[in-house]
Amino acid sequence: MLFVFSGFEKIITHSQFERGLEKVNVIGSYAKIIGWAVPVLELLVALLIIVNKTSRFGLKLFVMLMLIFTVYIGIMLLLADRLPCHCNILIQQLSWSEHIIFNVAFIAIAFFAIHVLGIQQIQNFKS
Repeated sequence: MLFVFSGFEKIITHSQFERGLEKVNVIGSYAKIIGWAVPVLELLVALLIIVNKTSRFGLKLFVMLMLIFTVYIGIMLLLADRLPCHCNILIQQLSWSEHIIFNVAFIAIAFFAIHVLGIQQIQNFKS
C-alpha cells in the first residue's frame, strides 16, 4: 500500500513532483525521466507484490527501491544545500532522520516477508 499510495500521488501531482526534482542539483537534469520512472516503478512493484506468483520478486524489488531511496537521502543530506521531499503526504512530515528510520523499518519488514515467503515455498514444494 505504501508504494500504491505514493505512486498514485506522484502521478496526480506530477508537475509539482517534477519541478521539485528539477531543483535538486545532482538529479535535476533527469527530472523528466525520474518523474515518470519512480511512480511507475512504485506501482509496478506494488502489483508484483500483490500477485502471489511474483510477490517474492516484488518484495526484492521493493527492498532495492527503498535502499536506493535511503541512499539518495543520505547522499543528498551530505551534498545538497536544500533537499525537497517528494514523499507521500503521510511521511513528508517526518524529519530526514525519521525518514531514514522509516525506510530502514520497511526494508526490515520486507526482508522478513521475503524470508516467510521462502519458507512457505519450501513447505509447498515438500507437500
